[in-house]
Amino acid sequence: MSIRKEQAYAYLILCLRWYLAIYMTDYGISKLTGEQFGIWDTAILSKPLKDVDTFHLAWHLFGRSHLFNWVVGLTQIGGAILIIIPRTRLIGALVLLPVLAHIFLIDVCFTMGMFGMALPVRLAGMLGCDLAILWYDREVVTRAWRALVSGRFTMRYRWWLYALVPVIGFLMDFILGILFWPVKLLLTWLFIWYKW
Repeated sequence: MSIRKEQAYAYLILCLRWYLAIYMTDYGISKLTGEQFGIWDTAILSKPLKDVDTFHLAWHLFGRSHLFNWVVGLTQIGGAILIIIPRTRLIGALVLLPVLAHIFLIDVCFTMGMFGMALPVRLAGMLGCDLAILWYDREVVTRAWRALVSGRFTMRYRWWLYALVPVIGFLMDFILGILFWPVKLLLTWLFIWYKW
């Protein structure tokens, strides 16, 4: 590949990174400030649920949880910051990939009745940009993937220990429930008193 072609690709990827960073920051801030989700039209809120369209139901539901909005908003802003910095651009692209896929799925499932294909097409484009960034650095991504999956299963156990694995796995739910009971109490208290 000629130097000019490589420079053009690198510049395109730089533009795509900034495009995603700008929109993810905007979306993230709107979640943190409470501007994105919720319904302010009292006529819609007074309707029976069966009469409310999926867009308003979803937006009302997402607007009910401040914790959800903070986690998603901070993830979007964090991913946007990471994708701008050259050394962390791949981490940013990997952080934003499930966020963009989730938003795309929400738009396909809940907003098409209100806005048609506009939002799903926009999010499909953003997903494509994120994948293009990962594809541009595919050698690094491939090396990282190989490093993650190269470990071999070397432990050998007696047959009866393997037979116990499903039973122990099932019992882990109860064991973890008992161990994390204080955490459950704390979260219950926080949700009741602070209405996250």
